[in-house]
Amino acid sequence: MTTKAQQLRNKRAQSTPQAANKPSQGIVASLGHNHTATPTSERLARGNWSTPSKDTVGPYVDRSCDMIGRLMVQGHITPQQEQTARDFSQVYAAYKAEIGIAESKSCLAVSSGGFDSGDGDPDVYKRYYAMRDKIGRVRTAMLQDECFKMTDDRPNSILALRDGLDRLAG
Repeated sequence: MTTKAQQLRNKRAQSTPQAANKPSQGIVASLGHNHTATPTSERLARGNWSTPSKDTVGPYVDRSCDMIGRLMVQGHITPQQEQTARDFSQVYAAYKAEIGIAESKSCLAVSSGGFDSGDGDPDVYKRYYAMRDKIGRVRTAMLQDECFKMTDDRPNSILALRDGLDRLAG
């Protein structure tokens, strides 16, 4: 008999087989079936775009689609720090999905998900706990807050953000 966590993973795998190949947080601006569609002129004016060259086919990519990307484009953090933030975001998102934290649950939804006696995916826990143990709980909480901010948001402390990302990368 499979555990509830395993059933949930199987259901996710069946419903979105190509979801693992999609970039997270809207990095690729072109949506729909035409992957080389040009963003609108209004959207082009608001972002910092990497455009495909004329001889290759590729998507338009907004390099400042969130606060981390904007900070990298403006030169406040290095490309290595930006990549470390992206890696942290992926590991933390997988961890949240594994433990069942709902992003948008109504305050009126008082029912719990029920008891799950399964251990879940040990690799997800191992990667998250290794990162948390490497930089400490305070820096982990700070990165959890900072790495998911929108484009126009400001970091609480750019020095703390740089320090956390450097310690995580080092």
